[in-house]
Amino acid sequence: MNIYGEIARAFTGVQKRSSEITNLFNMVRGSSSTVAAAEGLSISTVYSCIDTISKTIATLPAEIIREMADGDKFQDRKHPYWRLLTKQPAPNTTIYHSTRQIIVDYLQWGNGYQLKVRDARGKVIALPNILPFDMIPFRTADKTLFYQCFDEVYRGTYPAQDVIHLKDIGVHPNRDMGMSKIDLHALTIGKEKAAASFIKQFYDNGMFLGGVIEYPENSKNLTDPQIESLRKYFKDIYGGLDKGAQVGIITGGGSLKQFKTEMPLSNAQYVESAKLNTQEICRIYSVPPPKIGFTDGTPYNSLESLNVDYWQNCILPIVTLYEQEIALKCFDTDDVYLNHNFDSVLKADIAAMADYLTKMFQIGAMNRDEIRDKIGKNKVPGGNKYYIMGNNMMNVDLIDQIKAKPDNNGSKQ
Repeated sequence: MNIYGEIARAFTGVQKRSSEITNLFNMVRGSSSTVAAAEGLSISTVYSCIDTISKTIATLPAEIIREMADGDKFQDRKHPYWRLLTKQPAPNTTIYHSTRQIIVDYLQWGNGYQLKVRDARGKVIALPNILPFDMIPFRTADKTLFYQCFDEVYRGTYPAQDVIHLKDIGVHPNRDMGMSKIDLHALTIGKEKAAASFIKQFYDNGMFLGGVIEYPENSKNLTDPQIESLRKYFKDIYGGLDKGAQVGIITGGGSLKQFKTEMPLSNAQYVESAKLNTQEICRIYSVPPPKIGFTDGTPYNSLESLNVDYWQNCILPIVTLYEQEIALKCFDTDDVYLNHNFDSVLKADIAAMADYLTKMFQIGAMNRDEIRDKIGKNKVPGGNKYYIMGNNMMNVDLIDQIKAKPDNNGSKQ
C-alpha cells in the first residue's frame, strides 16, 4: 500500500474526524481494532463476492454504439475510444484486466479510478487503472473539482473530466469520495474475521481439553519440568487432526480421565454463526449465496430466480454506473455510448438462448442472419428476410401483397 497516498487522503482538503485520524494511525502502525478495507479480501466471503462480481462484469463484451437520427444503431469501431474501451486500455493491459481492476477497487475501497492519459497533442492514448489510495479528489476555492494523483508514473493534478471515477454510496469525510462497503459494515465483516481467526487458532493448536491425566494420591508428585515434558509428549504424539485414533500409553501409574467428547465449536454454535455471517456479507454485496458456493437450504428450482436477481440487482446497477461514467467523461455527444452485451449470459444457458432466438424469429424481430451473428455464424443467402408465424412461416414483405390481391368476389382481402 502507498501510505503517502493514504496520508494525503486523510489530510488534504477536508476536515478530519478523530475516528479517521485514529484509523490512519492504526494503519500506519500496522494494527487496528476494526476491519479496514485493506483487509477485506483476506476474508473468504468478501473475497468470493468481489471475485464473482468483478469476473462477471469483466467477461461482458462491450461495444461503442452510435445512434442515428432515424433511431438505427450500429457499432462504431472507428471511434477514437473504440480500442481503449473494448480491447487494450493501456500498454500490456487487456480490457478484462482493466475492467476487473476498477470493479475490484470500487467494491473493496468504495472508489475505482481510470485516468485519461494524453499525448502532446491532447489525444487520449491510454486509460490506465489508478489505485484508490493514489487518487484524491479535491475542490478549489470556486468549488471546481480536480484530482491529485500520487501514482509514481502519472503523478500530477488532473481535471475531473480526465478521471473516470466509480464512487460508492456513504458519507465520506471527503464528499467527492465513496465509502467502502467494508468500512460501512465493519461490524458484520469483523464477525466473519473473528470467526475465521478463532477456527485457525483452534486447528493450529490442534487439541482441545478432552481429558486429564490423574496420578494416585500416594504417588510422588511430578515436578514442573516433568509436567511440561509429559504435556509436550502427549501433544507431539497425539495432537493434530492427522494423529487421532492412536493408542495412548501413560507410565508412572497415571490414568487418563476423558471428558465428554464434544467439540467446543458445536457448543458455541460456530457453524450457525458462520452461516449467518456469510448471508449478511452476501446481502451487503447483493450476491445470492449460491453464487459463491453457499447452497445450503436453497432449493434447486429457485436457483434460476436467484440468478435473475443477481443480474438485475447486483450486476446491472454496477454496469450502468460504469457506462454512464464513461459516457460523461469520454463522449462529447449523447448519440454515442458504451454498451455491455448481456447476450453472453444467455449463451451460458443453451435452452434459454434457443427459446429467446426462436421467439424473436417468429415475431419478425430478428432474421436468420441476425440470429446466426448471435451464435457466431456467417450470413447465408436470403438470411436478411424477416418472417412471422402464421399457418406456415411467411415472409413479412409478402403480407401486404397478399392483402392487396382481390378475392374470388372481387374485393380485396
